[in-house]
Amino acid sequence: MFLRLVTLGQLLWQYNMDKIAVEGHPHLYRDIKSGAIINTNSTDYSSYMEGYQTRQQQSYRIDKIENELSEIKGLLKQLMEKL
Repeated sequence: MFLRLVTLGQLLWQYNMDKIAVEGHPHLYRDIKSGAIINTNSTDYSSYMEGYQTRQQQSYRIDKIENELSEIKGLLKQLMEKL
């Protein structure tokens, strides 16, 4: 059995047909009830998620470096006090 990944937009599209196509954008639809824009293009979603994960990893690395620098700074202060 194969599982197919679908975006939230695709699920909403399948179960709620209260959508209006956005002019000039073949994969964008506006939900009539909420006014939300829904992108049914799974390639765009995948690209967004890859970028999101990259940004999360970069943020984690920056936080880790900041913590390490803070620790080094504290150790240097202790060393200077002992001299």
